[in-house]
Amino acid sequence: MVEAPPPYAIRMQKFLVPMGKGIRSKRVLQIAFDLARVYDSEVTAFTVKETTQEITWSDKVALVTSAFMDGKNENIKVIPRIRMADSVREGIVAESHAHNYDLLFIATSKRSSLSASVFGGIGDYVIKNSGTTTANLSVKNNQYPYRRILVPISEDINTRTAIAFSLYLKKAINASLFLVDMRKYDKRRTHGFRMLFESMDRIVASYGPEINFTKSGMTTSFKDEIMFHSRQIKPDLIVLGIRRGPGGKVRINAAIKSLIKDTEQDVFLVKK
Repeated sequence: MVEAPPPYAIRMQKFLVPMGKGIRSKRVLQIAFDLARVYDSEVTAFTVKETTQEITWSDKVALVTSAFMDGKNENIKVIPRIRMADSVREGIVAESHAHNYDLLFIATSKRSSLSASVFGGIGDYVIKNSGTTTANLSVKNNQYPYRRILVPISEDINTRTAIAFSLYLKKAINASLFLVDMRKYDKRRTHGFRMLFESMDRIVASYGPEINFTKSGMTTSFKDEIMFHSRQIKPDLIVLGIRRGPGGKVRINAAIKSLIKDTEQDVFLVKK
């Protein structure tokens, strides 16, 4: 296989997937399975038993055992794991630091545009404090596998790691990928995703056809641009990205918060 340029080729060997009882956990587990099937990855199905709760061990064991059996049926290596912690969010973060995971998946429901939270108490804490690349999914619909993925090309609302993630996912589920050039909105440009555009032939050779490039329209903001292209493309997933800033702090800017809360599509926010 032709290799993609380094910024768009990431490790996909070990995944961490916190398990809960809802459909959202099952969604990200299936996404991890789909990636693992193509990239021969190992999936750790993980849950936290809170020290302050009376939930029995059998409930927690059932969650990870079910994931293990699902993986076995799909010929995917799944490691079941349970950790004791004072809270679920602290347990997830501790586990992400304890082993050499390449990617942590977590899913939450859509939050109100009036809420100060983006992913809820657990999701917000995890994306800001996890010890590995983290993909937070805001689940808004029942459409999966995703068929059309929209990825804004902008340093203000995306990263090379998040774009690489979208390429890997596109290949794993055989989706169409739409790269929309929104660099005109960037307040400050550094790399400008130059290598992405210079290496498009290599990227197509690595991740397959159905990678479409679209220029920005005549709107005046990220949100209006996404809304405009969503009407044209009709995506079922949008992929955004953030990175740690000075001092290691993770900040989700206003444009990203608005896109996660106000769009109708599922949104993956990938933190490097």
